[in-house]
Amino acid sequence: MTERRTLPRKTTLKLLCMYCYVLLISIFLPIEPALAQSGSQIKTVYSVGGVKVDASADTAAAAQKIALAEGQNIAAERLLKRITPLNRHGDLPSANNSYVSNLVQSMEVSSEKRSSTRYLAELVFNFRRGAVRRLLRDLGIPFSETMSKPVLVLPIYERAGAANLWDDPNPWREAWRGIDNSNRFVPLIIPEGGLHDMGAISVDQAVNADASRLTAIAARYKAETVIIVHAVQRRNLAGGTDLLDVAIQRFSATEDSTVIESFESTVGEPLANLLGKAATGVASLIEENWKLATRLGFSERGPLSVRLKLQTLADWITLKRRLEAIPAVDQVELRELTRQSAQVFLHHLGDESALRVALTQSDLSLKKEDGFWVLRASK
Repeated sequence: MTERRTLPRKTTLKLLCMYCYVLLISIFLPIEPALAQSGSQIKTVYSVGGVKVDASADTAAAAQKIALAEGQNIAAERLLKRITPLNRHGDLPSANNSYVSNLVQSMEVSSEKRSSTRYLAELVFNFRRGAVRRLLRDLGIPFSETMSKPVLVLPIYERAGAANLWDDPNPWREAWRGIDNSNRFVPLIIPEGGLHDMGAISVDQAVNADASRLTAIAARYKAETVIIVHAVQRRNLAGGTDLLDVAIQRFSATEDSTVIESFESTVGEPLANLLGKAATGVASLIEENWKLATRLGFSERGPLSVRLKLQTLADWITLKRRLEAIPAVDQVELRELTRQSAQVFLHHLGDESALRVALTQSDLSLKKEDGFWVLRASK
């Protein structure tokens, strides 16, 4: 016979009142900016703009139909390559209408021109997050949906032993300004180079990675991460080419790292082309490392037992909403609730390292205290 235990009436009423209070808060509490921003970032991840199409046919209607079909295939390919690691691009299916049409949620026309037999347009495609996730899950390909907070890039250009950061001309800084920064997973901030920047950090201080000066320039641009890209240009006299060695130094509260990449021009290639190619390559590397750090894989699901620190019961609703808006979090399962804390199971995609990075981007800190995971809001 199973023994049934009944809670004291006062305890039952107390718990009932607590949950009723939480329910009322969840209904009337407004969505805070951090949550709205997370939702906006997800929409940005699954939106591909700047798709240019040009098709001809016997009629304008037929040309438009061909162009739109080509456009959605182009957009799908860009999206899948944007969110998956470079080393898995070879495993992606060729974009074709047989499956791409099921991924597209909506389409917007930025501009268009047509004649009786030709259709030209620039399009924006919005994709279904769930459909894209199912496709990648079936293919066994990890992906990332977590956008980085903007990072500040300091382009130091060194030639013949002279290093330059703020003085004009700085062709390395101009190359970075020429990078397309739209819809990037890692938005890049290239400093203006005015007197305030010069006062925050000098070229010598940047070369020596002066911690206090890096903090000063980061605060000026409200960035939490600074990446110094120190390019040393030299001439290969024997081969008649230019060489560029780029030291990529990343500084943040959680990481200090340095990677060196080398680039070489072809014979007769202008130096500006080499600098542009190198800047694009380094920016892609920064983004690729970010995707790997925040990758989500369906084979690495949680859950993770976490205690959320609260000051009021309203904090529980706020934190729950913020957690549910994070791509790496699949489900927030409440196990216990008090006025000071909530014990939850975080069902998540990817490993614990990727989860912690994703939480940090939403100003949430996950740390172990006395052997247990504890989550706090830093903002």
